Amino acid sequence: MRMHVQVKVGSLELAANKDIKQIIECTEEFNKYRSLCKHLQQHGRNGNLLVFVEDSYQARCIQGDKTREGRDYVLKDFKSGNFQVLVATDVAARGLDMKEIQMVINFDFPNNMEDFMHRIKRCGRAGAKGVAVNFFGSKNSRNNGCELIKILTESGNNVPPVL
Repeated sequence: MRMHVQVKVGSLELAANKDIKQIIECTEEFNKYRSLCKHLQQHGRNGNLLVFVEDSYQARCIQGDKTREGRDYVLKDFKSGNFQVLVATDVAARGLDMKEIQMVINFDFPNNMEDFMHRIKRCGRAGAKGVAVNFFGSKNSRNNGCELIKILTESGNNVPPVL
C-alpha cells in the first residue's frame, strides 16, 4: 500500500473511569497467587469477579481456544450466577457488557495500556461502581509505569509510592 488510512473510534487519549476504584499491588510473580486469594476472600462473595491472565496460563472458562458456542455457554452461566469467578484471557477484554461484574483482577498485567483500559472497564459500567485490582511487577514497569501513574492520577486513584 502506498497510502493507508487508520480509522480510530473514540479519543486517542486513554482516560480511566472515575467510578472504578483502582488498587495497584506492586508484587512479583511468587506473591501474586497469595494476593489473589486475599482479594477473593475479601470480595468473592459480594458479586461477580473477572480475573485476567496471560494466554500462557491454562484458563478454564474463556480463552481464545474455545469455540464461540463454548464461550457463550460459559458467559450464560456466569450471568445467571451459577459461578462468581470468571478467568479469562484478553478475549474477554472487549465486547463484554455485563453489569454483573463488580471487580476485575489483572493477575497478569497486560502488555500495553490500551488493553489495560479495556480490561478495567469491564466493571463500573452504566453508572455502577467497580474495583480493579492490578498486580504490577518489575517486568511491567519498563513499558507501562509512567502511563499508569498518569491514568491513576487523572482518575483520582492512589499512586503507590513504590510505583
